Amino acid sequence: MLMCLLSTLLFFLRLEADNQLYVSYKLIGKNRIAVPTHYFKVILGETKNNQLEMQSYILPNQAINEKTPLHMFQVPVETIERASGLIFFDTVPRHAIKQIWPTIPPSADKKMKKRKFKQNQLGVV
Repeated sequence: MLMCLLSTLLFFLRLEADNQLYVSYKLIGKNRIAVPTHYFKVILGETKNNQLEMQSYILPNQAINEKTPLHMFQVPVETIERASGLIFFDTVPRHAIKQIWPTIPPSADKKMKKRKFKQNQLGVV
């Protein structure tokens, strides 16, 4: 069985009060290392039936309440591809990979829609 995990950093745009998008991030250390605003995870796995399945997440680079469900950060892999400039698993036809989504209660679904709007403001959706 195949299992692949990809993870790296993202620097998102921010919509400011003047309705313009800006790139802004903290620099740390003597060498002025840029601190990313977010990071992503793309997970590809193979089932016992040789079916490829994928999940993908964007998480903020900040403390997350442990009660926050992971599905609140799940996004289509295309969102990560646009934000990162990367193309994942390009040798495998996209229709051959099943995107796995959790069953979400209606109250959580409303929260997800609000979160997607915020991502759109950041210029990633």
